Amino acid sequence: MINKELELILEATIKDVRVKNYEYLTIEHLLYAVLHDESGASIIVNCGGNISRMKQEIEKYFEANIPKIQNAPDVVPRQTIGFHRTIQRALNHVRSAGKEEVDSGDILAAIFYEQDSYAALKKSKIFSLDMGALLAGTRFRGDFEARLKSTIKSLEAIQGAILFIDEIHTVVGAGATSGGSMDASNILKPILNSGKLRCIGASTYEEYKNYFEKDRALSRRFQKIELQEPDVEDTIKILEGLKSYYEEFHGVGYTKSALKAAAELSAKYINDKYLPDKAIDVIDEAGAVFKLGISKKIGNTIGVPEIERTVAGIAKIPAQTISTSETRKLMRLDTELKDVVFGQDKAIVSLVSAIKRIRAGMASPDKPIGSFLFLGPTGVGKTSFPMKCCLES
Repeated sequence: MINKELELILEATIKDVRVKNYEYLTIEHLLYAVLHDESGASIIVNCGGNISRMKQEIEKYFEANIPKIQNAPDVVPRQTIGFHRTIQRALNHVRSAGKEEVDSGDILAAIFYEQDSYAALKKSKIFSLDMGALLAGTRFRGDFEARLKSTIKSLEAIQGAILFIDEIHTVVGAGATSGGSMDASNILKPILNSGKLRCIGASTYEEYKNYFEKDRALSRRFQKIELQEPDVEDTIKILEGLKSYYEEFHGVGYTKSALKAAAELSAKYINDKYLPDKAIDVIDEAGAVFKLGISKKIGNTIGVPEIERTVAGIAKIPAQTISTSETRKLMRLDTELKDVVFGQDKAIVSLVSAIKRIRAGMASPDKPIGSFLFLGPTGVGKTSFPMKCCLES
């Protein structure tokens, strides 16, 4: 359905997106492909457009606005809804016009017909539902139902209203009496089905599976969107955005290196939470230590040493393990091991090489360094060797 020249250009554009590790394939990529097509460029020039300038501006947009996937060269970029909608609109245009192939003109027409993705939300208002406040003080059957229905009716009268329910799994069973089936979820179902009210919910994986997903009639009325844990680079940007609030509350200042250390060290040593939550906890606790006068630091600036001590306290590991430079530890790792285990230089070199290889980024950080089996008679260092290696690396 797409003519050969345009198809080749689109394939080259998608390949370029994969090489540059962009996470999404967007409408801007379609426009960028059209600019490289002779007929598409001709249309834009005849309309007064500057091809070289447009290419430069779009490339700047890619670098500034489209996130990249780090250390994942084989990941296929995800096509946005706008990308799908534009291609579909171009195909529909071709069918209605009786043409056989989609060309650059059809793509351009579909692109310029596409409205701002956020246009539908610009006039919207989001209202948060406090389930605890609705339940508080209800003594007789029907009190809760009356309150919830009154709230929903008020929201329906507000143009562009969106209902947000945090911990949305709590609506399952909320307000139900013993032996009754009427609860908040059953009141919401017909409203959601009618399309009179838009609703957004938030929940954790565990609570979604245990409560929300079991109510099939309710869960199918929502589209599930999974929010993945951000990487270290995105966490640093989040901390930079939150920095002013914690600085004002604790009366301290955070250096850029401290925020970077909080993200990197929390990702490495704190395993019972997720980013950015655990990194935020680190800068918050470091500021609280200073505010309460526990820290003996002179001045009110939180730096890398304070972050290292905080992470060491949370992770319950020696501060020296965190504060020692990664490069310095790797440089002297084989020497430290040879000082403890004698006569096993070949085994030490093999193990240290594997550790250095993954630390240099030559392996996936989500996978283990390797599986090693130490064989030998009793007393040659099979136990002390890996124990010392764990302490040093």
